[in-house]
Amino acid sequence: MQQPLTVDATATQQKAVAAPHFHVLRPARQDLLPEWLAWWLGQGPCLRHFEQNAQSSTQLRNIARTVLETSPLVIPPLTQQKTIVALDHAMQREQHLFERIITQNRQTMTAIADGLASAHTSRIH
Repeated sequence: MQQPLTVDATATQQKAVAAPHFHVLRPARQDLLPEWLAWWLGQGPCLRHFEQNAQSSTQLRNIARTVLETSPLVIPPLTQQKTIVALDHAMQREQHLFERIITQNRQTMTAIADGLASAHTSRIH
């Protein structure tokens, strides 16, 4: 008999949490972009609200539906929402590029060290 659930072996190597439930949020207003809502929910005012109102067990915090419904919500004009979302996307791309540069620099420095070590092997007497 096939198991109703399977566990991805790679999940144990990643920082992942399986929750018993989750909330799907869909803006019911025409003047609220889903991308804006996602961004806003990850910002300080909402994060503080979640932290103060989260239900928690020993290692898992739960955000109840009522906590989401009472989150502080600011709805700027659509043009401002679009601008902020675009800025956030640009910052994410920038962070990704910086991380790539750092990785490449580390690889370069390792190659330099390896080259020096193989070219100038000396013994200490």
